[in-house]
Amino acid sequence: MKKAGGKLRSLQKINPFFRPPANIRPCPAELLLSSFAVFMLKILKYNVSQVI
Repeated sequence: MKKAGGKLRSLQKINPFFRPPANIRPCPAELLLSSFAVFMLKILKYNVSQVI
């Protein structure tokens, strides 16, 4: 559970429009998209740092 809370906080740092599900109930697709986008960004950053 602690990890999930940390992820929500990091999502808020990255995307100021993101609100934890407690405030509003975003549709699951939106939540998935935002977490997927963050995941892809992390992979890209990791790959770039590996290449350079």
